[in-house]
Amino acid sequence: MTAAAVADNRTPLLNILGDLPPEWQPHYHDVLHPSSLSANPPCPRAYLYANRLRWLPYSHYKGAANLGTFTHKMFAILFAGGSFTAAVDVAAQRLAEDIRTANWTPAQQADAALRFNVARAIVAQWLYTYGHPQEKIDSGEWTVLAIEQTAQIVLNELYNVRGVMVGTVDLAILTHPKGKGEETPAPGDVWLWDHKTCSESAPERARGMCFDVQSKCYRLLWDATHRDMPAVGIVHNILMKPGIRLKQKELVEDYILRVGDWFKAKLESDPSAYPVARSFQRFMTPLQGDLELGVIITSAAGWASKPAELYTFPRNRLACRQHNRMCPYIHLCESCTSRWPTLLVEGIPSAEGKVPLYTKGDDPLTAAVSASSDAETDTDD
Repeated sequence: MTAAAVADNRTPLLNILGDLPPEWQPHYHDVLHPSSLSANPPCPRAYLYANRLRWLPYSHYKGAANLGTFTHKMFAILFAGGSFTAAVDVAAQRLAEDIRTANWTPAQQADAALRFNVARAIVAQWLYTYGHPQEKIDSGEWTVLAIEQTAQIVLNELYNVRGVMVGTVDLAILTHPKGKGEETPAPGDVWLWDHKTCSESAPERARGMCFDVQSKCYRLLWDATHRDMPAVGIVHNILMKPGIRLKQKELVEDYILRVGDWFKAKLESDPSAYPVARSFQRFMTPLQGDLELGVIITSAAGWASKPAELYTFPRNRLACRQHNRMCPYIHLCESCTSRWPTLLVEGIPSAEGKVPLYTKGDDPLTAAVSASSDAETDTDD
């Protein structure tokens, strides 16, 4: 890194932004989100770029389709009483929309289609394991209260911090353990649901969920907006990604059957490590008494609203390479700020011409509401 790049670190950020085109200049306070809440971001500088300045990696921003999105779409239809075919159709519409708007390469389109087919296969296996949710509804055991319901709360009403939290509860169900067949079942418990896809086995993922911060935030959002029906617990609906891929020229229906065989083989070899699991976690501590959650929210709110300066968001070299990938912001961190207009607006040269690196995202509140109304996806995907 050059001496000039080090000196840039002491330059007021507003001066640097003034050299950029107007559309790149706005900076914001961040919005807290259950799926990404952290007391301390792994790299404060990357957090500044992504969450406060909203300079988003071009490849990430343009690639919306992932396994979590597709499974969320399917479960929303299933718990609304729709058929598996209808659920697949809705997810397919999302895939088609992403392909139409994201300007993907053929390879990226093929990857998105693979994720769609994987989602279709594992949701089919989930139905085989647990049956259609409508059976529980028709029997009077469940009443669906909410599906993909977005909530927004002002944190200073609950904590002594400045900020807003926005998130979506995947599912809320009112249980009626003694209500089978009754026209007016007795009131039961409200359980929140969180759909998750993961790489490790479902039972392994279920461990530690009793202190999962994301779950606590969903409870916070639900209880603050449904004071007469507080949640008693959360169900983590966990699906493990199958360790097999779609073969060349393989029919999708054959792939789904092969995934089913993979699930069955897993069950026969080790029932305790079955790839599908529902983990029930009852809340044991009142929200007001959850000091751990309070500390995390207070710290996260501090990062979301502290003065936006380069020196207040230091770089962390240890975060430059994670999961065998280079941080997408390395081009900014290793360059003088005088090069930022070129990097942000034009990108970097290649044999095919300029390759865009970044795009300006919406303000955090608009982006959070938009993302939540679509589907919150598991970061493991």
